[in-house]
Amino acid sequence: MVLNNYEHRYGIRSSDLLFLYYLVTLLMCSLSLYILASYGHEVQAYIHGFVQAFILAISLAFLIEAFPRNNTSVQIESREKGGLSTFDQANLCSRWLFHYVQPIVSLGATRPLTAEDLDDNKDTKSVATVSESLKTKPNYDAVSASWESDLGNKKNPSFLRSVLRAYRGKTTILMAIRVIGYAFSFLPPILFGYLLQFFTDYHAAMSKKESSGGIGAIKERLQPAPSMQIGLLIAAGMLVCNLISSLLLAHTTKGISELGISARAAVIAMIYRKSLKLSPEARQKSTWGEITNHMSVDADKWITASIFFPMLITIPLELTMGSILLYRVLGWPLVAGIAVFAVITPIQGKMAAFMGGFQDKKLEKMDARIGLMTEIVANIRLIKLSGW
Repeated sequence: MVLNNYEHRYGIRSSDLLFLYYLVTLLMCSLSLYILASYGHEVQAYIHGFVQAFILAISLAFLIEAFPRNNTSVQIESREKGGLSTFDQANLCSRWLFHYVQPIVSLGATRPLTAEDLDDNKDTKSVATVSESLKTKPNYDAVSASWESDLGNKKNPSFLRSVLRAYRGKTTILMAIRVIGYAFSFLPPILFGYLLQFFTDYHAAMSKKESSGGIGAIKERLQPAPSMQIGLLIAAGMLVCNLISSLLLAHTTKGISELGISARAAVIAMIYRKSLKLSPEARQKSTWGEITNHMSVDADKWITASIFFPMLITIPLELTMGSILLYRVLGWPLVAGIAVFAVITPIQGKMAAFMGGFQDKKLEKMDARIGLMTEIVANIRLIKLSGW
C-alpha cells in the first residue's frame, strides 16, 4: 500500500499491471473459495477463513487501485506543461467504464458545451477527452499517404479503398472484438436454458423426496438433487457474460465512431487542401457550392457509414446464431420467420433507394443555391468596386 501510494503520487495515472494483477487475483481467490466450499469441514476450518481474509484484503487493494485520480500535483503539472488530456491520465478501470468522460458529461448537464471545453491546454481544470488519434493532422497524413499510394500503383484508384487501408489495423481489431462481444451476448440465453433445466431437476428431486418417504432416501442416493452451487454458477455466468458483452460492444461502438470521426477529419482536410490548389480551369468545373457540400455533407457520411459498416459482418452472425437457437426451441416453423425476413429485405432496400434519391436531389439544389449566391455576392462586389 505504501508503494502504491507513492506510485499514485508520482505517476500520471494508476498502474495497469497492478490493476490487472489485483483483478485476476480476486477472481482466482473467489474460484478457490468456491472449490473449497465443496470440501469437508476440516479443510474449511483451516483454509476457508484465510482465503476469505485474503479476498477482503485483495478487494480493498483492487478498489484503491481502480479509484480514479486526476488531481495530483504530477497530473496537474502534466496537463499544464505536457498537454495531457483527461483520457491520457485515466487509468485502466476508468477507460473500461468510461469514467473519464464523466466531468464533461456533468458539465454538459449544467450548461451548453463550447469548443473551449475541449481545449487540452486551456487551464488546469480542462476536462478534455480528445485523444491524439482524433486530431486532424495524423489522420490527414495517414489517409493522404494511402491515397497517393493508390494513385501511383493502381489504374482504377478508389478513395474508399484508400481510407479502409489507412485504418485497416484498427478496423480489423475492432471487428474481431465486436464479433466476440456478440458471441458473448448469445451465451446468456443458452445458460438460461441450463438454468431452467436445473430448476426442473431440483424441483423434481425435492418432490420425489417428500412424496416417497423412506424409499425417497434410496432414490435420492440413486438420483441425487443437483447441487445448489451449480445453479449459482450458471446465474453468475449469465451475469458475467452480459457484462463482458456490454463492455466489448460499448468499446467497439466507441472505437468505430472514432474511426468515422477520424476519416471525416482527414477527408475535410484533403478537400480543403485540394480546393486551395485548383487551377482556374478546374474552378469552372467545381463550384464553391460543390466544394462546400463535399466538406459539410459528404464528409459527414463517413460517420454514418462507420456506424453501419460493422453490420455487414454482425448481422449475418446474429441471424445465424439466432436461427440456431430458435431452431432448438421451435424446430422447422422457424422457416416462416426467415421467409418474412426474405420478403421484407428487398422492400427495405427499395425504400432506402427511394429516400436516397431525395437526398441526391436535395444536394443538387444546395449546389445550385450556393453557386447562385456566390455569383450574386461576386457581382455585388464588382459593382461596388466600380462605383468607388
